[in-house]
Amino acid sequence: MEIRSLLFIAILAVLALSTQAFAPSPFGLRTTSSTALEACRVNAKKEKRQRNRENMRKFKSKRGTSRRKTMKKLQANAARAVRCNKVMLHLVALIMNTSNF
Repeated sequence: MEIRSLLFIAILAVLALSTQAFAPSPFGLRTTSSTALEACRVNAKKEKRQRNRENMRKFKSKRGTSRRKTMKKLQANAARAVRCNKVMLHLVALIMNTSNF
């Protein structure tokens, strides 16, 4: 009697473990859904790369400087030279005045 009850419990345990509720889900179903998600991500990355390429082309700086910028640089250099000359003249005058005393 005891052996029969142990055998019965063992058979029930084997049946319970082999049922669909306790078995892991099939591997093929998971890969199908994750593959679709991965494909979506790949497409999104491709689109993002394309947008970045277009924006880089749109907003990249020009090869040479414009005429306006060149003229402003020349004017700034000329003004800097004039200021430098004035400062030097004032310093020379100051040195001359202090050396007389």
